[in-house]
Amino acid sequence: MRPLYFGFLVLLMAACGKSSGAKDVTIDGAAGDGPVWEFADHGTPEPMPEADVADHGTPEPAPDADLPGEASPDLPTPDQAQDPSADVGPDAPGPKNYGFDVRKPGLKDIDHVCHVSYQGVMDGYLYVQATEEKCEMMMGCTYKTLGSWTSVAGVVKPADAVYDFGGGHHNDSIAFSYGGKFFKLYHSYFGIGWRACTPPDCMQVTQGLNGGVLEDGCTEERKLPVQCVTVCPNGTVLEPKDWPSCEQDGKPYYELFDAGCAAGQW
Repeated sequence: MRPLYFGFLVLLMAACGKSSGAKDVTIDGAAGDGPVWEFADHGTPEPMPEADVADHGTPEPAPDADLPGEASPDLPTPDQAQDPSADVGPDAPGPKNYGFDVRKPGLKDIDHVCHVSYQGVMDGYLYVQATEEKCEMMMGCTYKTLGSWTSVAGVVKPADAVYDFGGGHHNDSIAFSYGGKFFKLYHSYFGIGWRACTPPDCMQVTQGLNGGVLEDGCTEERKLPVQCVTVCPNGTVLEPKDWPSCEQDGKPYYELFDAGCAAGQW
């Protein structure tokens, strides 16, 4: 019985080995140590292609910033800028106006021609040239007087005059001396906000240049009238005339002034 049973068992095991399809794998010369996992051989990976980068060349260096002292191409150089003191005085090129050769004011210039008459001491014209030195937000502008002259009976002489812009409200004045007297040309009325709305229209007699007032002709009665006009930007001098208020025929003074400068007369 036992040989028969043993033979049957051998046949059964042989049949199972054939049906499973298993096989021995040799690793390092040893057999039967177990299966070895097989992996697909993809070979050495190919290197990634280099990305195409646009060649813009070497970048141009940024232009140097203008350093202090270097002239900008958009701005006039010092030798091109207008000299505010050029062509100053009654002998400067320009048309004859009340005995003066009046200059054409620059953008920062304020020039005046005034008719002044006072008790036989003076009856003639005063011409004053001034140019801006600096301006501040609340304090207004500071002006430098470049020159001044009087024209009396056709005789032109240098004068001692000082133009004052008049602070933030531009209540300007002109102080000068003539015939041993000192005068200040000022305003007898003002516009909105207590601001001057015309050139000086009256005169005060003072104790020294810009000194205390000895005789006030700038009250509402305007006892000492003067007639001043600002020289037009084109160099025209309109006729100095009285202005009783800030407006005439419903138009403000400066609107009439601009129209007069364009037309060459009031």
